[in-house]
Amino acid sequence: MTVFGFAGQNIRGMKAPQFPEGLLWFNSPPLTLEKLQKQGQVVLIDFWTYSCINCQRTLPYLKEWWQKYQDKGFVLIGVHAPEFEFEKDPHNIAQALEKYGVIWPVVLDKNYQIWNLYDNHYWPSEYLINPQGIIIYAHVGEGNYQQTELKIQEALSLEEAGIPLIGEVSTEVFQMGQTPELYCGYLKGALGNMEAYQKDKNHHYKTKTPEENLEPDLIYLEGVWKAKAEYLEHPRKTEKLEDTIILPYKAKKVYLVMESTSDKSIKVYVTLDAVSLTDESAGSDIKLEEEGPYAKSFIDVSFSTLYNLVNTATFGDHILRISTKEPGLRAFAFTFGN
Repeated sequence: MTVFGFAGQNIRGMKAPQFPEGLLWFNSPPLTLEKLQKQGQVVLIDFWTYSCINCQRTLPYLKEWWQKYQDKGFVLIGVHAPEFEFEKDPHNIAQALEKYGVIWPVVLDKNYQIWNLYDNHYWPSEYLINPQGIIIYAHVGEGNYQQTELKIQEALSLEEAGIPLIGEVSTEVFQMGQTPELYCGYLKGALGNMEAYQKDKNHHYKTKTPEENLEPDLIYLEGVWKAKAEYLEHPRKTEKLEDTIILPYKAKKVYLVMESTSDKSIKVYVTLDAVSLTDESAGSDIKLEEEGPYAKSFIDVSFSTLYNLVNTATFGDHILRISTKEPGLRAFAFTFGN
């Protein structure tokens, strides 16, 4: 979950809390703020989690700041605070760091120790710490990249050095009527089916409402699914596409966090408004295959992460259907963009 704007009102101007010992670090031996302060370093802490689309969109800016300022007394530390259970897995995190090109130090905060010390509430969030160990700036969400970089330059006493600021790319702003983030598991989710979630067991769901009368912004299930606290799992192998997640939504872009519990990738078929996706409507992770006279759109789910399903040219109302024949698919959360 993310919001956009300034944060840290309760913590700005305070001494930055030290990191707990014994946490797992990537791309670096364990770092301490105390030692970095003695070295006169400026530190930017970025709270993130790798399957968050908002976090992913901040990575190019973080990467540029790391490249521009790491030899000028600047240290960037990613605090990976997992939203979902699979994001606690060090192997998954290592894969994600390679996939998304994260080369700066990252610490795994799987029990939210650092998160709580900083009274943080959202992904992504940034906290800038001066060489005296004081939090001098904080920001939540995407955007304001030039202002953040100006604060970095000021902390490094580089505001007069003529270093060009990063180009500000327009952020995806939530549009009126856009479908909000939707969780699939019963802990935070909601089903449109009359029987609601049947918790922690295989259940054959039925959508009795005609498709054109489905309520928007609710997840509907057809066929056999297992509802867990964090996710919906497809528990059986079928010959045909009998088991489906149906979602009426309003947006241009659709993302879904998914994982495969199988030792091989799972093919997940996606349709939009009862037809397969095309080059004009397919998200970046969609593949197209020819099967007989028809093209089918699908995603190979292997790595546990966020997948881009849909990217239509215009903002509007649609019905998304997701199906698979294989057991072991888990669906965690839908997010949307414009």
